[in-house]
Amino acid sequence: MRRSLWMRIFLFLPFVLFAMQSLAAAKVELEWQVWGRPGEIRVFKEVIAEFERLNPDIQVNLSEYSWDDHHKTLDLRLAGGTSPDIYRTIYPYFGRYMKAGYAVDLTKYFPEGYWKRFWPSLLSFVEDNGKYYAVPQMTDTNVVFYNADVFRAAGLSAPTSIEEAWTWDDWERIGRAIKERGLLPYGIAGA
Repeated sequence: MRRSLWMRIFLFLPFVLFAMQSLAAAKVELEWQVWGRPGEIRVFKEVIAEFERLNPDIQVNLSEYSWDDHHKTLDLRLAGGTSPDIYRTIYPYFGRYMKAGYAVDLTKYFPEGYWKRFWPSLLSFVEDNGKYYAVPQMTDTNVVFYNADVFRAAGLSAPTSIEEAWTWDDWERIGRAIKERGLLPYGIAGA
């Protein structure tokens, strides 16, 4: 099995274990509310299938919403007391949910040293008073590609060391300069 799938299972497992604590020993059903691109949803379903194979007494029901509807629905469900057992969210929303008591301290459900695996800046979004209320999903890095010919035409060269690395403000300045010089219709594009 792919290592990345096992990592996702490992990250997902503590949420399930926590939710199981307050439920009866009979067949347990959990709801996981998400949004996602087709590839993400496919991976979520693979994780669920593998988890259910390893835990036959637990059924995980995936509730899929569009990006536009996900947080509106989640906000209503949290406020109305009908929240899913597990939910996917982004950092700006999560801070609000955590402060409002819509997240549970997960710290004790993870092995010693687990939280040290994450960058401190990522953990700061899910931590409050030394307790962790979610697992950061984004544990990877962003990659930036640039067109070397356009950079040469603009008189730019890419940094060659971490000390020379550009900030997001630098990228904005560079993108605006490339567009203003007519080298490309858009100075920066993302996917």
